[in-house]
Amino acid sequence: MEIIRSRRSVRKWKNQPVEKKQIESLMEAIQKAPSAVNWQPYRFIFVDDSEKRKLVSQAAGQPNVTKAPLLVVGVANPKRAPRWYLVDTVIALTQALLVAYDIGLAGVIIGAFDENKVKAALDIPEDQVVPLILALGVPDEKPRPIVRKSMEELFRLMITANQ
Repeated sequence: MEIIRSRRSVRKWKNQPVEKKQIESLMEAIQKAPSAVNWQPYRFIFVDDSEKRKLVSQAAGQPNVTKAPLLVVGVANPKRAPRWYLVDTVIALTQALLVAYDIGLAGVIIGAFDENKVKAALDIPEDQVVPLILALGVPDEKPRPIVRKSMEELFRLMITANQ
């Protein structure tokens, strides 16, 4: 739970590449993520090339993304799981983000970007969907804690067992 409690979005990274072992851990986290009916209607592109990162950064309108040493781009196939492709892809990327913090990386989820520009930059087929991108690296900032809604605001409990 400590990772869940302490994780914050990081938008500033040290100028050092993500290690191969860390990339392998991220890949395993994604591979092991749950998906509806185990369809796994996604693929993921790991990008460390500076020119490709610059193109994705421009598509997102976020210059800081260029400085993220690694981007993980989720590519979903709507035909593979029409009802679940987005949910499954987001679950897998969220799982990777949490593992990133466990292995000394940090990052931010990018959900606002020009999808067609990302597809063009990374040669992603038109019939695929790019729901999210993770920008990751070794953090070079420690964001301040943020105030979250209270448990009372977030939850309505209708539990009768074990009370």
